[in-house]
Amino acid sequence: MAFTPSVSQVIDKAGEHERLDPYQALDLFNEAHHYICSQLHLYPIQYWQLSLVAGQAEYPWFNTASPNLLKTWQCNYFTGPNSWNPVRWTNVDTLIQDYGPGWNYVTSGTPSLYYERGGNIGFYPQPDTTTGATYPYCSIEYDEIPILTMDDTLPPVDTVYPWVYYICWLQVRADPNRSAAELDQEREAYWKWFQESMHRLRESVYGRVARDRARVGMRIPMPRRP
Repeated sequence: MAFTPSVSQVIDKAGEHERLDPYQALDLFNEAHHYICSQLHLYPIQYWQLSLVAGQAEYPWFNTASPNLLKTWQCNYFTGPNSWNPVRWTNVDTLIQDYGPGWNYVTSGTPSLYYERGGNIGFYPQPDTTTGATYPYCSIEYDEIPILTMDDTLPPVDTVYPWVYYICWLQVRADPNRSAAELDQEREAYWKWFQESMHRLRESVYGRVARDRARVGMRIPMPRRP
């Protein structure tokens, strides 16, 4: 059954396995959170209605949408309530290859391609019309990974152990007081447990093929603290 744990609860649980620096624990959590969310779809898709400026090809992502953009899924150019055209993804290398080195000096028009560069989202050709009271505009669907604080909560999950074991894996990796043999052994153990707990989380997120087997008495491995 899914529940909504807090960031502090996750960090406390990781602290039962490894001693964590209280000043670095939140950084370790967010590093783990970013990696886990890059593997699983835990947050709903976001929608950004981008106002356009005639003759302006690029617009800053970081100032207008999300500082933690993971992936753009779709972009559409709307000229009215039921009038829109898809804007397909590309990249700068492809634009240079297809349109030559002067691709970004092309005459303005209706955007048909979009690309990402240096924290900006750009359009080809550059828009020829400024957004008025409502139209035209670009609607962009994207994924983001929020940076969380101690008081924040995770999305509803049925296990926190992917975060716990990844935090511990990061902590062991950074520990200067352990021998190479200890580091290899403990990191391998944490990574194995992380993969096992990710499998369980992935099943709960995307659904199980077989749902009849109850998980009874699941044992959570815990290495002894040094």
